[in-house]
Amino acid sequence: MMLWSDSGESAKIGDLVEVISPQGIPTGVKRLVLGVMERYQKVDHAPFKYLYLEGEDYKIRAAYARIVSRARRK
Repeated sequence: MMLWSDSGESAKIGDLVEVISPQGIPTGVKRLVLGVMERYQKVDHAPFKYLYLEGEDYKIRAAYARIVSRARRK
């Protein structure tokens, strides 16, 4: 059995995620991940990861998402 993290930081295109509040409370909003972007704030710091979600016109921080279901990989 393989274990995986449900953190939005490990989300990939095609995964189903649930948006969570900054306090970690589930919002009930579930969407498919359509795109993933990493953005560096400073050269010597780790990047922030953002997710583009189905039906949304904006991106969200991956830290504010939880993976509900992984997309099937070939």
